[in-house]
Amino acid sequence: MHDSQLRQHGGTRALTRGGARLAGVMTLCAAALAGTAGGALTGYMRVVALSRPLDTAPWQALVTAHGLVMLFFAAIPALIGGIGMLVLPGILGTRDIAFPRLAVAAAALQGLATALALAALAVPGAAVESATATTLGSFALHLSGIAMLGLAAVAITSILTHRAPDRRLSEMPVLGWALLSANAMVLMSMPVLAAAIAHLGGPVTQPGLGWVFGHPAILMVVLPALGLAAQGIEAETGRPLAGRRTVAATMLAATGIGFFVWAGRLFSEGLGPDALAPWLGALCIGGPVLAVLLAALSSLRHGPRSGWSVALTLLMAAGLTGTVALALAGREVTGLMHQTIGLGAAFAVMAVLNARLGPAAGRLGRGQFALMAAGAVLLLTAEIFGLGRMTTAGALLCLAGAALAVPLTLRLAGARTR
Repeated sequence: MHDSQLRQHGGTRALTRGGARLAGVMTLCAAALAGTAGGALTGYMRVVALSRPLDTAPWQALVTAHGLVMLFFAAIPALIGGIGMLVLPGILGTRDIAFPRLAVAAAALQGLATALALAALAVPGAAVESATATTLGSFALHLSGIAMLGLAAVAITSILTHRAPDRRLSEMPVLGWALLSANAMVLMSMPVLAAAIAHLGGPVTQPGLGWVFGHPAILMVVLPALGLAAQGIEAETGRPLAGRRTVAATMLAATGIGFFVWAGRLFSEGLGPDALAPWLGALCIGGPVLAVLLAALSSLRHGPRSGWSVALTLLMAAGLTGTVALALAGREVTGLMHQTIGLGAAFAVMAVLNARLGPAAGRLGRGQFALMAAGAVLLLTAEIFGLGRMTTAGALLCLAGAALAVPLTLRLAGARTR
């Protein structure tokens, strides 16, 4: 091979090795923008809309827009496309993923979809069901679905065929199985979402879209969050999660059974809100949560290194028992599930970060834990007992604690370069 060919081949390999990292960072940046916009929309609804009650149609449009932005442009891309792409090479023991260029292209498409979604929110009159906002929002959802299908195909192919020779599929950590299950749900249900958008005539004007896609979307968020929780507990305890294969089997079973039961009821009963029974959510979500919770309790017998793994276990227990209690009382459980999933994923990431730093985290790590633990207590208490004013205080404490991840990450990077 000539020198020019060697240089070209080396350049290609260098780009390929960075495919997973580039796709993950691009998707996380887009998700961060969407999350910021969704948070600002929440603040608007709390501060402005509640001070002067809106009509039903504008209020429903605001709630639907917030839910779609946070779910399809923030939570799912961040967990599956962002964190998923970043951690897959380490899970598989390879330098990169399969089809890295496809992953980067899908991440770029997700960024374009996010930009269109934010443009739809900025259209004058969007809160009163503007036709322009509806068209932009529908197109953004279609583009996001295509992007997530591309990332899901890359992730599943990488897990099944692109592992290092010494990495057996049966020995893959729980996070890998969680990503496999969540991406399988993406492949099975995203085409249904596209058909539902076309049938319903737009995401903003038809709140039935939430019923069409609610349970698969929740699984796409819950499973990676549970995988991150398992990873955080493993990092804290210094050993594999107890009952790892049982937990993985529970995730796969919840994905398969949940999808086919959901699809069967969807085709037999239509798109209305009564078409999806409450027990379906318990089947899809309760099983994996209970499996990870029991495995975490068993792993904690070996002694955690700090309070992060204990906090993760308590979060899962509080989320599961609180959701069941609210459901039995006939109250809305979406808010509590939202808080628990988000807090669980955040605590898991911080647990891994602090475990990597060890004693080097010092007072900064302890301060982060104190802020996030206090914020989590306030958030969950406010959600369970209906104390709306405590929610803002809890969210601010959690955000302050999460912001400390920046100096902690810089500290970890500095320790690695020495």
